[in-house]
Amino acid sequence: DLALEALRKARALDPGRLKLRRTLALLETAPARAAESSAGGKRAGVDEFWAPYDEKLEDWFLQVPQEGPLVDKAASIIALDITVTRVEKDGSHSEYVHQATKLLSEESKDDQANVRTAGEVVLLRTVTPSGESLEPVAAEGGHSWVMPGLEKGAFVEHAYRADSPERHGGELRLSSFYFQDMRFKESFLVSRYVLLLPEGVEPGILESNVRADARGRPGKVDLARVEKT
Repeated sequence: DLALEALRKARALDPGRLKLRRTLALLETAPARAAESSAGGKRAGVDEFWAPYDEKLEDWFLQVPQEGPLVDKAASIIALDITVTRVEKDGSHSEYVHQATKLLSEESKDDQANVRTAGEVVLLRTVTPSGESLEPVAAEGGHSWVMPGLEKGAFVEHAYRADSPERHGGELRLSSFYFQDMRFKESFLVSRYVLLLPEGVEPGILESNVRADARGRPGKVDLARVEKT
């Protein structure tokens, strides 16, 4: 009780500390989460803000083409490339990144051998061509991982979240998002960027090198998708 009270006071003093808010929410809902877990219900207090916009890799296994322009000359294909960013009124924000890459060549094994996660790991695995999931070994540095079981036809999947504190009046600049590989070595199957904003916030979004006819076309990217909450 004393620890919870201390955390509540810290939250009141600095509400932009997102990790503190998450920790407090988990502690306050621990009894409810235990009860719901045993009943198979939704986990209370777990802040998975990205869930409505995310994808399950298993649903896309058969969607990756075996031939054609997406794979014929590509070393690998990114089956899922999803970023969901949620911005709070004080400028604090959370970012969720989810990528899954299918290896199409021997060259891609070297490219995918090490994965870096710039935040708290949500999911990290290799899925072999036979469907077996393998967990990686942590490399030196804490955010680098050596992926096991790499072979042609395997998928390397990782997802993480990163929380950033409030800006205290400073300008907020979010990370850039690319709908294609600037090296032109990898193809993309699903590339999605979602921005969740508080009501009344109007962002400035810079688009670069985008075809004028890309927006709104079936099978094309939905550019600058903005959700207001």
